[in-house]
Amino acid sequence: MSNRIRNHLSTIRRAIVESVRKARQQTNLENIEKHELEFSELRIIVTVESMSSLLRFKSVQQSQACKPLTEFVDILQGVTWGGEGSEKIFWLSKNEVTKLELESELLFKGIGGKDVKKWRIDWGGHYILFPYKAIESSWIRAFKIDDNDKVKSKIDDALDFTKCIDDFECMIMKENISENEKIKSILNHRIALGLIRYPNVAVYLAQYYQQLRGRDFEGNNKMWYEYHRPRTPELISKPKIVSPRLTKVARFALDTYGYLPRDSVVALIPKQVSFGKLKDALSKVLGREVTEEEVLMYILTFLNSKHVDQLLSERVSKKRGDYVTIDEKLLQSICIPIPAESQREIVEKLLDLVKDAVAKGGSDNVEKEINNLVQILQPTGKDRET
Repeated sequence: MSNRIRNHLSTIRRAIVESVRKARQQTNLENIEKHELEFSELRIIVTVESMSSLLRFKSVQQSQACKPLTEFVDILQGVTWGGEGSEKIFWLSKNEVTKLELESELLFKGIGGKDVKKWRIDWGGHYILFPYKAIESSWIRAFKIDDNDKVKSKIDDALDFTKCIDDFECMIMKENISENEKIKSILNHRIALGLIRYPNVAVYLAQYYQQLRGRDFEGNNKMWYEYHRPRTPELISKPKIVSPRLTKVARFALDTYGYLPRDSVVALIPKQVSFGKLKDALSKVLGREVTEEEVLMYILTFLNSKHVDQLLSERVSKKRGDYVTIDEKLLQSICIPIPAESQREIVEKLLDLVKDAVAKGGSDNVEKEINNLVQILQPTGKDRET
């Protein structure tokens, strides 16, 4: 920690002690439950409690000094395909993808909880076969028939094998052959007609028709190959922060690639307006335009802090094997401070350190420095209320 930062911290402490001394002279604190002192310059609120004679920093959500994390980001769980045994169908290795020659438009580099390390993602080489196309803010089935297609009146999806679209298919359906043979014949027929946009994926999925159509889905009118919960296209946005959904310690990481998370991962997606305000505040402090990545890195320092580790340890669930669920309720209790212009050097140093941690993985020394700086911006542990 530099001498300038130490001096800045000492100045803060002296200001608090002096203000509390004056307040004690002006107010009989022994006769009231608590007394709050607001320091606009320091952007903090100090609470003096006569019962314990302690000073502690209080995180007040309405204070402009600190805002709940969920004010800046939306929390989304990764995609859920659903159904026992479906993982082997949709979660594929690079070798499987190459061997099957699946169309790249329906393949995403996927991440699970094990791929998410502290600060950074260590991609395990898996792809998610995701049979959807993004249209604005929604996923649309990849094999959905176009509205202007002449067979639209008969089937809504090119992989709907419950109806025939012409005499040939109707004849196949009446033949005394296995259902798998019927589907194979109908699929080849529709590929020849040009109805199937992604034939290799269609042939691959059709092998598992019996297994996939027996799954329970969330929502009605879903096709047999769809996901139980496909979520929204925001999941593949970048940059974003990701974390294992179940964890024992803070393991938040920056995703600058745009991985598609499976449901063992939660994603923190920037909210357009409020995230922009935090970006403006940091730009003002640093005297330059900051990037979205840098704003997320700033948030990341607090998510991977000792305070969050302490928060997780207090919420351990024996039912889940001592794991904690990272959800909106927990993340809402984490406060992100809005730095003052006087804290420019602290913020600059913090961003330099977290950039190094994201690039190389955090060392003990780097994380110690980060926690020291976080402590200056936002005291944690017993000194902080959530």
